[in-house]
Amino acid sequence: VDAVAGMSGRKLGVADGILEGYTCHRPGDYFVPRLREHAYDFSRWYLTRRNLHTGRALVDEPGVAFMTMHNEQSVFFDWGAAKAGMPDAYRLLLEQEFAAWLRQKHGDRAALAAAWGDELAAGDDPAAAVALAPLPDLGIAAKSGLVGGHGPRRKEATVAFLQALQERADLAFAQHLRTLGVKVPINGTNLTFSPAELYAQRVNDLTSHNAYFDHVSQLGDGKLGFRNRPQPLLDLLAGERDLETNIAAAHLVGKPVVSTETDTMFPQEWRASYGLATPATAALQDWDAVMHYCYMGGWGYTWDVAEQAKGVLQPTVEFNDPALAGLFPAAAMLYLRGDVSPAKARVQVVYGDGERTATRPLSGRGPFPFSYLANVARVDSAFGAPTGAPAAVVGALPAGTPGVGWSEGDPVAAVKALDAELKKAGIIPADRGLQGRALVSDTGELRKDWGRGVISVDTPRSQGVTGFPGAAGVRLRDVAITMPKGGFATVIASSLDGEPIASSRRLLLTTVGRAENDGMEVSYGEMVKAPDGSAIGERMVVKRTTPPGQVRIEPVQVRIELPGRSASVTPLAGDLQASGAPRAAVPAGAGRLTVTLGEAPQSVWYVVEVAH
Repeated sequence: VDAVAGMSGRKLGVADGILEGYTCHRPGDYFVPRLREHAYDFSRWYLTRRNLHTGRALVDEPGVAFMTMHNEQSVFFDWGAAKAGMPDAYRLLLEQEFAAWLRQKHGDRAALAAAWGDELAAGDDPAAAVALAPLPDLGIAAKSGLVGGHGPRRKEATVAFLQALQERADLAFAQHLRTLGVKVPINGTNLTFSPAELYAQRVNDLTSHNAYFDHVSQLGDGKLGFRNRPQPLLDLLAGERDLETNIAAAHLVGKPVVSTETDTMFPQEWRASYGLATPATAALQDWDAVMHYCYMGGWGYTWDVAEQAKGVLQPTVEFNDPALAGLFPAAAMLYLRGDVSPAKARVQVVYGDGERTATRPLSGRGPFPFSYLANVARVDSAFGAPTGAPAAVVGALPAGTPGVGWSEGDPVAAVKALDAELKKAGIIPADRGLQGRALVSDTGELRKDWGRGVISVDTPRSQGVTGFPGAAGVRLRDVAITMPKGGFATVIASSLDGEPIASSRRLLLTTVGRAENDGMEVSYGEMVKAPDGSAIGERMVVKRTTPPGQVRIEPVQVRIELPGRSASVTPLAGDLQASGAPRAAVPAGAGRLTVTLGEAPQSVWYVVEVAH
């Protein structure tokens, strides 16, 4: 259950006891008493009201696994918007809170002067109010009127104060939720952007981070904008980040980690890669809960409206988008069934004591270290010292421990040094990790190969690719996938009887290609080529129609080689019933079969009944 405080989407105003002009509540929820009262009141109503159909309140609902206090809110986020409308009374309240914290830490002004030296300004009075330091990383800038003097001691104190403010608020709100009867784990927020913010999350039951690849931009006048780059082409050594990298950076050792929002949104044309890359990486990392946002989220639609929709209503209302929903069964087997194994090694990023108040981006510098680690080994983070006997450490490196320290130099060189150290120590095999222009998991089951423009999974029960396999194709342990005419696709073979594909008698073939929409005006800022020569339009702008048109998936012309003596291939409709007559696979010799799809497009799903 997300955002039980109910603050991110409510437009509170003067009638609600909020000072005029303060429309952004994100930081204010943590220090403005009236905003906090609204959060407490809403959560009480929301969690204890009884569902008319089940007769249960949310606090008693067995289907609830965990709760999040605030949606995309923290004292470390969105000051840039908050400062524009922050009344002087709220600014003064924040400065008074800072002064009280400093009094508790230092005592009187003389003691603070001894600690801060010449950074203490004439107007700073710990008995009354003290201005915050400018923190550009958080959007707290000197010109905003929120801040006082500059200097490292004031900055460190400001960050430590914000951490204490958020920790105090989270602990109090969690206690309030417990008094309502909440029994499940509780986390504070679903955004974690810096080491300082991650450190503050240690008081909660779990950590969380919402992450998107190629998030939509609302351009106005009904227009949507995307970079529109296929995820398999991301150069992970050049600092291009997939969404999985950002979740990996938010995993605090000893805590479950979740992501309540992940997606490559409609109408990004190559979004079918999400259905392979994200669940496979989540399984490799052994993350506790990774959710797609959203089946039916936001915009105020009722099911009466949605069920009549012939097209996708919004980028986050995707229950009827075949380019995403078509991958759900295969994705569930990759992640929920556990077809992709967790990585064998665990590498820990350790922040030294001085890093506790660092406000730089949590995901690191370019590819170092999380773009590399998220795709090679399990990764979590700790503060002060290694925790839980990791195989190797990045950052604050104790003597004799395999790993590398922080690098302020070339991040690509830092990745190569880390890769070499892990191989030298025998933590990952020589044929895993960094392999030219590809990253290979230490299990060998996940490969992100931006040189070829292909991401592949290769496990006993699920094998597939997303990207541009081309005529050369990709050969996995049991399955070979080729696209003689080129083009983009996500193609996954999944065992339906739980047996390895080598001996399975029933398989699901999922084939989803590039997607576009009827009735949309589309323009591209640049045309580029995939490694197989396919054309890609980047910097895409689309103008939507009303009502929205239907999603059209480009036919996937693919040849799939499978183990077996004979097989029938049956296309399935959206209700999972046969949509056409079965046809026979073609024997390829040596106990192999060939299935050719796409010449007469019928479905994104095919069931293969195999005789061995």
